[in-house]
Amino acid sequence: MEDFNSARNVERSSDANALRAEWMEDLNGPAKLELARGKSAQNAQDGPGKAAADRIDGELKQFANQKNPDESSGMQAFKQLVNKFEDNADKSTAIIDFGQASAKIRVGMEKDANDTYNKMESLADNAPGRKALQADLSAKQGAFFDKISALPSKTQDNVLDLVQFKPGESHDQRDARVREGLHNRPALLASFNKMEDAYNKIEAAKSPQEKQLESEHLKDVQEARKIWQVVSEASIRSQIKA
Repeated sequence: MEDFNSARNVERSSDANALRAEWMEDLNGPAKLELARGKSAQNAQDGPGKAAADRIDGELKQFANQKNPDESSGMQAFKQLVNKFEDNADKSTAIIDFGQASAKIRVGMEKDANDTYNKMESLADNAPGRKALQADLSAKQGAFFDKISALPSKTQDNVLDLVQFKPGESHDQRDARVREGLHNRPALLASFNKMEDAYNKIEAAKSPQEKQLESEHLKDVQEARKIWQVVSEASIRSQIKA
């Protein structure tokens, strides 16, 4: 049931909201970080430490030295922190300062993401006709997910997995993949198409300002998530005795 509700909530939102949900899950993570540390310590004991350390060092350095003209000043500062971490021979000590400094940058990105999200929501709430479009989308989403809930449990799981966004997948790419996967379930496919038609009407009604805010929000979310991923990788590296 948790997976069903998660999928339903993601589909109820726009691309920006879907990524926001994923971002919040990624950032909800002291326990995940501790789990990663525990696993990495075990791997360091069981496997070739130097090979693992060299691989992670290579990935971190490659990330830190990638040039992206569109990245924020916060991401640029974070990359400098990654290089500083890599320059330190004592990774188990360096991870403390690295983690604290990275957290400050990420907090700023989270604030920016929340600010742009709230502005985006305010514009949507005040847009003429948006409430009616949103109500239509909600009704069609409810109908689609009600059809899923009527399926056998295993089939439910398969369909819910099908409608989830894959990493880096656009909304159009997801829709094409779902339609292919539902080609042998015409009633469910028809319900999905109605839901996506309602979603597309909302997208078409968005103002240029709202779309710009959505783009800024997505960027903030993606950068904050990337920082989390890199810090987690650095934490694993700090546990490996090369």
